[in-house]
Amino acid sequence: MSFFEQLSKIAETVNDAATFVQGIKSGALGQDIANKVSNSVLKSSPVDKPADPEDGPTTVTLNPSIENSVPVLYGTGFSKGTIVDAALDADDKSLWISFVLSERTGTTIAGVQSEIFLEQVLIDGYPATFDTDGIHITDKRDSVGNIDTSINQLIEVYYYNNGSENQSYPLGYTGSSQNAYSIFPGWGSGHVYGNLVFAIVKITYDQENDVTSIPEFTFKLRNTLTEPGDVLHDYLLNTRYGAGVPQEEVRSV
Repeated sequence: MSFFEQLSKIAETVNDAATFVQGIKSGALGQDIANKVSNSVLKSSPVDKPADPEDGPTTVTLNPSIENSVPVLYGTGFSKGTIVDAALDADDKSLWISFVLSERTGTTIAGVQSEIFLEQVLIDGYPATFDTDGIHITDKRDSVGNIDTSINQLIEVYYYNNGSENQSYPLGYTGSSQNAYSIFPGWGSGHVYGNLVFAIVKITYDQENDVTSIPEFTFKLRNTLTEPGDVLHDYLLNTRYGAGVPQEEVRSV
């Protein structure tokens, strides 16, 4: 029996700022996902005690944690992201997860738009290798060169650096662009993720290769906005994640 039969969809929708719904069924996978989502999005929220899992599917309603916010990344750094959505494929064999990684940053003092690139993905702390398409993962490697190919073609990473209609690829890779809402189950054109950097990960269950749980993902990102003056300028002026200081009050020359 597929371990995806142990759960129903979690985090398929965020109806508003006050309600987050996750559905779980009994079993290790459901608990694994529930823990990861709770730690990522809902880590300090009170939870009503759910019904006994033995009685069947359970829906738990939780309030989002105000401790979680979207980071702003400058220079090069790592982000584990915040899980904001998850859904099963129609065949119940693959799980899709959406991770918000960073705000999209603004411009340099000279007016050049910054861009945030995906440099590397780590799976359970080990660097992963992309296939030639820049989406499928072929293996992960430890520091002494041991290669684990058990995940080959079972994990896919789709990276977006400015909302759902701006797919980008890991550094060194190119490909055609697909809108995020065209590939994530249950999404529509309203899932714009405006001004956000995020990744969609697809994990395909494979008991033979021991892909039976959700690994930990870490994303290494590189922002072209690196100079201290440019970073300060961007943060001071930005009204979304920064101080929102009026342009005329910032002396940049």
